[in-house]
Amino acid sequence: SLYPAPHYRAGIESIDGYNTLPPSLQRLVEACFVLETTDSRILAAYLKQKPAVIRMDFQKICTILGEKFALQKMHQPASPSREFA
Repeated sequence: SLYPAPHYRAGIESIDGYNTLPPSLQRLVEACFVLETTDSRILAAYLKQKPAVIRMDFQKICTILGEKFALQKMHQPASPSREFA
């Protein structure tokens, strides 16, 4: 089945930015958890894709999550500086 067991779901959804991924990329993340691998050949067989497509999708995930983290970092309030007397 392409749907992860409930105990995997909590781990997957705890990934910051997971819900910003399109459904096809969410399925790839879920497959990584279910199969406990990031091997593109194994994932490709499981998802009925070509390994090259899986590798490109990993790049897309990195780009999407990287942009999300960069935006979060830009919008974080500056931490108060401590002055020593």
